[in-house]
Amino acid sequence: MEKKNQESSGKKNSAKKKWADSVTIADNPNHNGIELRFNAEPSHELQSKLRATGFRPSKSQNMWYADNSEENKTFASEIESVISVSPEGPDLFLSPSFEAVKTNIEQKDFSYILITLKDGEIKSYIVFEPSKPKAEVIASQFAKQEFGENFVALAVKPRTQLREARVLFDEGKIIFPNGQKVPNRRESAIKGSFSVTENFAKETFGKENGKIPLREILLTTKDDNQLPLYKEGKAYSAWSGADLFVKGLIGKFSDVYYKAIWQDGETLEGSVDLEPKDFYEGKEEILSSHVQYFLGRLSKEKPNIL
Repeated sequence: MEKKNQESSGKKNSAKKKWADSVTIADNPNHNGIELRFNAEPSHELQSKLRATGFRPSKSQNMWYADNSEENKTFASEIESVISVSPEGPDLFLSPSFEAVKTNIEQKDFSYILITLKDGEIKSYIVFEPSKPKAEVIASQFAKQEFGENFVALAVKPRTQLREARVLFDEGKIIFPNGQKVPNRRESAIKGSFSVTENFAKETFGKENGKIPLREILLTTKDDNQLPLYKEGKAYSAWSGADLFVKGLIGKFSDVYYKAIWQDGETLEGSVDLEPKDFYEGKEEILSSHVQYFLGRLSKEKPNIL
C-alpha cells in the first residue's frame, strides 16, 4: 500500500509562508471563555492542535476561542511560551479514540493517512480516529517519529477509502495501535458551553423587549476566494430553521458562512467551523450559540441588539 508520486491533498510545509510567532491571551468573563489572538495566521499544524483541544476559530474576529478551563489555559500558556521559536506550537500527544479492530473500519471510525516523504514516496496508514484535527495531530507526531527530516507533508481523509483501509489493517500499517502507550491530553471541556438563553432560543427579538426583530439569516457553504456566495445558499427568518440547516451540514462540510440581518439594517457576518464532527454531537443550536457569543462581545457597540 505504498505509492509513488501520488499528489497529496494535505497541507504542505511552506518556507515562504510567514506563520504566527506571537499570541495574546485574554479572558472573556461574560462567557467564561479564553481567547487567543495571533499576529498572523497560525501554522496548519498549530491549527490542528487548537481544534483538537477544543479551540474554535472566528475568522470575523481574527481569533481562536474556547471554554476557560484549566486545561485550555495551560495549553494557551504553552503556545505563548514556544511560538516565537516553534510556529507549530507545543508538542501535543493524543491517543486514538477507537480501538484498532476491523469492525471499526466498517463503522468508519478511522482516518486514512497519506504521508509524503522528501523523495516523493507516499506511505499509507490508518489511524482509528475519525476526527480530522485529532487524526492530523496523531499522524503528524507519528510521521516525525518514524521518518524524521524526510517527512514533508500529510493528508488526512476521515471515514473514507474503506477498501484500502482493510488492506492496510491486514498489513499492520496502523498508527498507534491499541496497546501502544502514548501521552494523552484530554479534550477540552468546551463541549456544551456557550448555551443559548431561553429568550434567544424562542426568537424573542421583539420590540416589546427592547430588542430589534431579526429580518433574515443567509447561509452558504460556497465561496469565491473566501467571499461567501449567499445567492447560492439558503435564507431563513428564524434561528430555529437556520440551526436545523447547519446541523445537517455536520460531517458534510468543513465551514458554513452566515450573515444575520436585523430589521434596523444591522448585520453580523462570519463563519462557523464545522469540524471535528464529534465536537457537535448532541448539539442542536450550533449557529445561534455561535452568534450569541459574538453578540455578547459586541453588546457595547450594538446596545439595541441584545
